Amino acid sequence: MSETVFQQGSLQVIKSKSPDEGLKPLLLNTTWGSKGFRYTQIHAQQRIGHLNHPYHFSLKWGKKLLGNITLDHRIANLGKQELNAYYIRYFVFNQRMQASERVSNSKKQSQNKLNNHLLDTLQTHPYSPFVNYSENPALPAVTYGFVDATNARSLSQGGLFEFERIRQFKPLVFYRTKPQKFEGVRSIYPNEKPLVKSLIKDQYKNHSLVHFTNLFKENKYYVLEDKGVIYAGCQVTQNHWKVAGIGSPLKNKLVEMALQFPRLKQIFDPKEFKFISLDHIFVKPGYEEALFPFFESLLHQFDTHFGMIALDTEDPLYEVLNNHNRLGIASRIMTFKPGYVIAKGLDNYSLKPFYEKPVFISGFDVT
Repeated sequence: MSETVFQQGSLQVIKSKSPDEGLKPLLLNTTWGSKGFRYTQIHAQQRIGHLNHPYHFSLKWGKKLLGNITLDHRIANLGKQELNAYYIRYFVFNQRMQASERVSNSKKQSQNKLNNHLLDTLQTHPYSPFVNYSENPALPAVTYGFVDATNARSLSQGGLFEFERIRQFKPLVFYRTKPQKFEGVRSIYPNEKPLVKSLIKDQYKNHSLVHFTNLFKENKYYVLEDKGVIYAGCQVTQNHWKVAGIGSPLKNKLVEMALQFPRLKQIFDPKEFKFISLDHIFVKPGYEEALFPFFESLLHQFDTHFGMIALDTEDPLYEVLNNHNRLGIASRIMTFKPGYVIAKGLDNYSLKPFYEKPVFISGFDVT
């Protein structure tokens, strides 16, 4: 199901529930980040099919895909208020479009018209009578995304599309050279889902943009249990990147030198960087320190040395987990600067409440 929402000669924008056939190769040829951690999402070709309610906007010249914006719909919460939340899953353009700021004056008028249309794409409901997921268009709605603070291009695009920087977030790297298995760590039983969901809701009762779109995905929700009592839990997502750089030239050189040792390359291979991301985390008050052996056991379970946790910098869990001594030595090298949560309220919906509460962040989304 699709519809053409813009056309000028051979240039057109097509909205569809299904991705254009050129999206996978476009993503596999895109390096994310600019001055910090730089990587290609190898898992993107599988993850496209795992999105919830995707609206793919394909910018095409004839049959050639020039760029793509994908908004993934989910019902999110701000307190007791339900929202239509449209997450910017992909915002990717080929080199021709990225260099468009150098176009000649004769082409600027056409480009401005296109830019204005793309602006409308992100500032209006993607829902239409022809393409929709039966969401309620009467609900308040917001488009939002997560932007690396060092990615100047993404930040400038955020300015172009009049997004507000409503919050800051930061990914944390969790590392163990030889992850150990701890007792009491297991995946949940099907009949435990209502209990676990209630514990998660309580953990994030003071957050905004809370959603459970990826909760229990692939039966990879794990808990830490002792004598029948559940003390902590989290959802696991497996990821696969090709890393082009980890930050400064000095860090890149140090990693290059370290990779001369076969043992170290077995732990971290930039061409095959496999790690897990952890989200929907909850922990029983007073047992926060148990999260570190819990996460280590999950590294052992998924046969990896690295985990990633992205949190709003004012999330109470961020203060608990942002400890290099407990995160592991790699957390001092593989660092991320705080990024921005950018958002646009649709139909003049005010974003003021979002400035006051930590934002819930899905590891599935940010990786």
